[in-house]
Amino acid sequence: MKKDFLILLHMRIVLILFLGDCIYGGMYKGVYGYTREKLFPMIDEIFDCDADHYIVSHENIFDKEGITDLLNQLKTAGEVVGK
Repeated sequence: MKKDFLILLHMRIVLILFLGDCIYGGMYKGVYGYTREKLFPMIDEIFDCDADHYIVSHENIFDKEGITDLLNQLKTAGEVVGK
């Protein structure tokens, strides 16, 4: 008796970057935040990561476009505020 078996396996690689609280910075002199010298390289490093989804604490899960918008706003705030 001959039986034909068909097995179909579809695997999609999903790249997820867990950022946790890193975008919120540390506490400096009683105030949470980053210096520009630490903020901008961190943002560039996140932009260099190839991910489909980004998990940031206290936020929704971001796709590439969403994290780009968030980090660009953070970078703009860093440029306006200065040190």
